[in-house]
Amino acid sequence: MKENANFNKLKKYVEEREKCIKEASSKPVSFDYFANQYAQNFYYGRMIVRIKNIILETQDTKTFVLEPDVDRGYHSFFDYRPGQFVTVEMVIHGNHYRRAYSISNYSKNSKEITITIKRLFNGLVSSYFFYEARIGDTFFLDGPYGEFYYQPLRDAKHILAVVGGSGITPIFSMACAIYEGVMDCDLTILYGAKTSSDIIFYDRLKEMMEKNERIKVVYLLSQEEKDGFLQGLVTKELLESYQKEENSYYVCGPKALYEHMNILLKELGVSNQAIRHDYYANFLPAVQEQNYEVRVITNGQEKVLFCKGNETLSEAFERFGISNLKVCGVGVCGFCRSKLLEGEVLTNTQYVRVADQKYHFIHPCATYPLSNLKIKLPK
Repeated sequence: MKENANFNKLKKYVEEREKCIKEASSKPVSFDYFANQYAQNFYYGRMIVRIKNIILETQDTKTFVLEPDVDRGYHSFFDYRPGQFVTVEMVIHGNHYRRAYSISNYSKNSKEITITIKRLFNGLVSSYFFYEARIGDTFFLDGPYGEFYYQPLRDAKHILAVVGGSGITPIFSMACAIYEGVMDCDLTILYGAKTSSDIIFYDRLKEMMEKNERIKVVYLLSQEEKDGFLQGLVTKELLESYQKEENSYYVCGPKALYEHMNILLKELGVSNQAIRHDYYANFLPAVQEQNYEVRVITNGQEKVLFCKGNETLSEAFERFGISNLKVCGVGVCGFCRSKLLEGEVLTNTQYVRVADQKYHFIHPCATYPLSNLKIKLPK
């Protein structure tokens, strides 16, 4: 009897289904749902932007105000979270280069974004921006990327950020969001610089502090003594003095800062779950300058180039005009994941999956040659 009842129940569902199909409209099903449209805004894809304005921040740092290139059909930017970064792609002296830069502003109503670039010693792209870029120049921009942003369900109501130099850029974006009431949290910034003239966004941060009590900035100078500024490096005692009952720790800056903060936070008993890092450089040590032959399989063709032992494979690809998708530039995102067919390399295995290590996959943006190589790039 139970089996008959189940059969009759199933038969009824079939009849109802057939009735619904017959009564349904013959128009094609629409996939233009609000959720799909909203999700699309978080990844606009590769677009062309124009430099609207250039602001000199310090003697070696400039902010570039970008707007969509309307003449090429781009009218708006993607949505992004304060702290995320974009990748710029440009042609310099005939070669294509990709670099990652944090978005350094945030506004609910703005139709422009900014990237703040510090000129690096021997930095080809940063030097190009600093010395040659002009208002009206255009280039490709891709994004947004990165997970260095505030998540209310994960993070504490108080962010204690420790930054050095140009590492202030993603944190400044968060400060803008708090100032405009978009982020619901408090922010204390311990900002280290060599001298007071090296501080980026000083006037704007001062204005934010004066008008919004949720934002506080403490400056530390390593090579100058000046009233109103602390001297030296961040200490355990200084961190403790600005801690609240619950804290999330955001760290962004040079390699030495990460190493220093890892020690201090461990001494304070801070769990890894409460620490956020943003990586601005490949932390692997440079190796010898010997040239190695690298055979690269890309788009079904094999090309031969030479790579020095103290430059990453991606840098060599750029010099030889070989396209390899590079987003983060430090081996975190995995977009440039490639197959190592022959040879030995020095690579950052921290972000390479165990299975990829076993089957010899590498991230060229954070990999140096130790011998002649053969590599297959992703399609």
